[in-house]
Amino acid sequence: MIAKISLLAVLAVACLSAESQIEGPRLGFVYDPQASAIRPILGIPGSALFGRPIASDLKDAIVSPSQEFAIGVSGDGSAVQILVFADAKLRPLTGAHAAPDQIVLSPNGAAAALVSGSHLQIFSGLPSDNATAEFDLAAAPSALAISDDGAVVLASIAESDTFALYSYAADGSSRRLLTAGQTGSVAFLNRSHDAVFADAARNQVILLRDAADASIVSNVDRPTAVAASLDNRTILVASSAAQSITTVSLADGASISTPCGCTPVTLARLQGGAVFRVTGVGDAPAWLFDSSGPEPRVFFIPQAGVSNE
Repeated sequence: MIAKISLLAVLAVACLSAESQIEGPRLGFVYDPQASAIRPILGIPGSALFGRPIASDLKDAIVSPSQEFAIGVSGDGSAVQILVFADAKLRPLTGAHAAPDQIVLSPNGAAAALVSGSHLQIFSGLPSDNATAEFDLAAAPSALAISDDGAVVLASIAESDTFALYSYAADGSSRRLLTAGQTGSVAFLNRSHDAVFADAARNQVILLRDAADASIVSNVDRPTAVAASLDNRTILVASSAAQSITTVSLADGASISTPCGCTPVTLARLQGGAVFRVTGVGDAPAWLFDSSGPEPRVFFIPQAGVSNE
């Protein structure tokens, strides 16, 4: 089965290579759950569309923020697989437990956390296999983040009518950091143990220095996703309630709110690091946020489907 999938991936990526030479620049890759496949985003911000699928028989896949590989499970929903785009190799992630409930990647994709119930596995040095830790969390997490070196994990755990944010070291030792009304999202800054946490009930965006010392950096209406810029100078906050993306400067707290015209649910970094996908991929246009210019902007990609094949 693995050999068959690998052959499909090789052929598909070979086709993609020829297609890219003809169609020009590429914004990155996304997972299309309807096609159970990875798709390239062809074009430039403001003028882009989805390309042909390059891998099939992958389910619940997540593309690395580095845009170098994707991790998912095989078609039978069990074995964890890695597809490296450069060499078109689809292979098992050695040591990974089958059928994880969730796969979370670090800001640059160098580390991954695989969660099954309350059990967690850490892999670092990706896309190479390097299982570095395995332990149990206090309970199944509602939100999770892992640092790029794989040394720290942040997990939000439901406790009665509130949520507690815990910090875990690679040896499984933990600290209770704070109590939140509702976890919107948690994410590490790039190559750092600093992190940002969104409390969707209290409308707060909280900076955690060294995954510990907490300070409020912004108030955003029901924040649903957070991320950091590549240089760690700004924080991006998506709000599904306000249908906007807010950019917050960590230097002086200044913020810019950009209307989305959509309901943002994620902040998934694409090629180059300045463009983020903010909605899912499916039977509607996908919306992207471009933070590269003097004024941030939002644009959409026509839905993946027959017209893009």
